[in-house]
Formats: sequence, C-alpha cells, structure tokens
Amino acid sequence: MATNKDVKRAIEKVKNRVHQADNEDDLLSTLDEVIDFGFPLKYNNQIQWFCGAVSLAIGVFYLVYQNTTSYYISDADYIILGFFSIVGAMFIFYGWSRINSVNSLSDEIFKKDLLFDNDLNIKSVDGEKYAKELKRDFFDFNRGNHSRDIEFLSYGKYTGIEYQYDFEYYCFHYVNKRTVTTTTSDGNGGKKTTRRTVYDDYRKYGILFDFNFSSAVSIYNDPPEGKYKKNFKSASINFNKHYSVSCTDEMVVAKLLKPVVVIKLEEMAAKFRGFNLEINTDGKACISVEDNLLDVKRVYGIDQPEMFRKEIAQSNELKKLNTILEFSHYLMKQSDNNFTN
Repeated sequence: MATNKDVKRAIEKVKNRVHQADNEDDLLSTLDEVIDFGFPLKYNNQIQWFCGAVSLAIGVFYLVYQNTTSYYISDADYIILGFFSIVGAMFIFYGWSRINSVNSLSDEIFKKDLLFDNDLNIKSVDGEKYAKELKRDFFDFNRGNHSRDIEFLSYGKYTGIEYQYDFEYYCFHYVNKRTVTTTTSDGNGGKKTTRRTVYDDYRKYGILFDFNFSSAVSIYNDPPEGKYKKNFKSASINFNKHYSVSCTDEMVVAKLLKPVVVIKLEEMAAKFRGFNLEINTDGKACISVEDNLLDVKRVYGIDQPEMFRKEIAQSNELKKLNTILEFSHYLMKQSDNNFTN
C-alpha cells in the first residue's frame, strides 16, 4: 500500500511531466505512467481529519465544562479554547490543502488538453505591461482604478469558409479600490465612524483580431471608462436596450450595423454576459465578455487515472470560444462588400 510520501513523490513527478508536455500525446503518456504507479494519487488524510476533529472537540468540551462549573470564563480559558481551535483548524487545513493540490494538478492537465484540442498556444507576456498597451489601443481595457493585468494569453488561428485569421485569447484582470465608511454607536450615546479599504476583483475574457472592414466603433453591453465622441442609436429598440454605441463617423457604424448584424448582436447579448465589441482606429478588433470562454468542467481527475485518460483522449470543444469566433467570422462576411453586394 502506497504511503503519503509515495503519493507526494509521484505527484511531483507528474507535475514536471505536465509542465513539459508539448501535445496531447505527452499528457496521455503521463497518465499511462500514473496508471502504472499501481496506486491512486490520493492522499490518506484520516490522521489529519481525526486530529483536527479531536482538537476542536477538546476545545468545545473545555468551554462547555468551564461554563457549567464556573461563574465566569476567564481570559486563560479563552486562550486554551483558542489554542485547541487553531491546532484543529491547522490539521483540517493541511488535509484540505493536499486534496486541493491533487485537484489543481488535474485542472492543469485538463486545461492544457483543452488548449491542445483547440489548437491554442500559450503566449508568455508581462501581464501589466501588455494591459497598458491594450489600454492605449482599446477603451475596453480602461477599467480598474487600482491595477490591471493580462492573467492569461494564448493565440490560435480560426479557419472559416470565407476567412482565416489569427487571434489572441486573453483573460483581463482588473481591480477597483474603494473606501467603505461605516457609522455605528460608540456605546456612550454617540456615533463612531470607521473607514476601510475594499478591493473588488473583476475579469473580462475575449479575443483580439484584425478587422479591416470598419474602424472607430464601440458597441458595449458593459461600458468601460471612455468612448468615441459620437453616439449612435439603432432602429431596433431591443438592440438599444442591450448596447450603447459610440463612433467617430455615423455612416461607418450604420454600414457596420446592418439589420442582420443587429439581430446577431442581440443574440450574442442573450448568450453572454457583458458582450462588448470594439474596433479601433487601426483596424484591430476586440470582443470581450464576462464569461470564461475556457470554462469546461472535467468529470474525472488523476485520482481516477483510467477514466481521466479516456476523457483527455477525446476531443473537448470550447463551445463558448467557438461561438465568439463564429460571430467574428460572420461579422467579417457581412462587412465585406465582395460577399454582401
């Protein structure tokens, strides 16, 4: 029977293999090795759960005992209670962290396989620097009064019937900083005001690609700070409920927003949260949403290596990302005079 040390060594070995994997075959080979270990990559945390439960029980029992046998509970009693509570929590947290390490490794394998299955390649960048560059190019990255960074970046190629083009897929993380003021009673008939700083984390997911059929247009369901000088209203009441449109030339945006495109954008607003489309003055386009386009849930993990291998071996489609890519291809086709005239 494998010990926890055996499991830890095996997990470290698998981690190294996964980090070096260049294709799906490398991942499958790694899982074959996991199967050959002859034991599941699963920690035995019975000691941690037992010691944690006993420590917490002792603390609670001591508090109840003191409460029933003494007139008051002293500071020393609270210190003893706190000691056993902390020890118990440490045992439980340690056991949980080991379980989480196995789950995280399974997530990493599955995410890497998703990239392989969908011909996406990870691109290493300075996240804060690239976010600054994108903020100069697009209003959509003018978010967050505290910090901004590109947490994840990959690139791929979309091949449609009429067009094929390169794109980047990103996860944009930004933080808003705010001060919360609370007024409470001071216990003496007066009021006490306290202030604390709160940091709110947000993420937008999207694609960047070349779009040479229009320029200087923003169509936002989730508006950022900043926009083009002129506003535009569609003839569609439903569209105007979902989107605010700005531009530098109303004729340009009117040409872009044909009735079929308006209908398609209404459909996208129903499918995604915070759907935004921006085409800058250089013919670069950005589509962003609040939905994680790589969020596909795995069924199995490395603690069930045979079933996990089957799951990795099959093709796992990124349906949300493909919907966005298909829309961008549709927009190109509808904007190209060679296809619409």
